[in-house]
Amino acid sequence: MAAKGEPALDLARLEASAVFSHLREAAERVTNILAVADDALKDERRAYRHELAARLLAARRGRSRIFGDGLFSDPAWEMLLDLYVREARGVETGVSSLGLASGAPPSTALRWLTNLERRGLVERYRSQNDQRVRYVRLTRTALESFDVYMDEASRWLYSSVQGS
Repeated sequence: MAAKGEPALDLARLEASAVFSHLREAAERVTNILAVADDALKDERRAYRHELAARLLAARRGRSRIFGDGLFSDPAWEMLLDLYVREARGVETGVSSLGLASGAPPSTALRWLTNLERRGLVERYRSQNDQRVRYVRLTRTALESFDVYMDEASRWLYSSVQGS
C-alpha cells in the first residue's frame, strides 16, 4: 500500500513546490511595485519641499520689497534657503551670487558663509571649467535638516490653516 501512496505524495510535493514558487514570484513582483511606489512618493515629497522652500524665499523677498531693504536681516537663513531652492533646480551657486542672495554687504556675507562652512552646513568647491570660480553647495547634513524643517513647516502651516 505504501508504494501506491508514494506517487500521490510526490505529486503533492510537486504541486506544493509549484505553489511556493508562484507565491515567491508574486511576492517579488509586489516588492518591486512597492519600491517603485515608494520612490514615486519620495520624489513627490521632495518636489513639495522644494516648492515650499521656493515660496518661502519669494515671500521673504516680497517682504523686503514691501517694507524696504535693510529692515529685516537674516543672511545665514537667506543663504541656506537660496541654496536649497537653487540646488533643487539643478543650479550651481557661485560665492558672489550667494552673497547677493543674502542681502548683506559682501564682507558680512563672506563671514556668514565661513560660519556656515564651519558648522558643516555648506561647502565650497571649484568649478571644473575654471579653477578661479568657486561654488557653494549644501552638505548632506544641511539637506537632511532642510527636509525635516520643510516637513515640519508644512505641518505648521497646514495645521494653522485648518485651525482657523
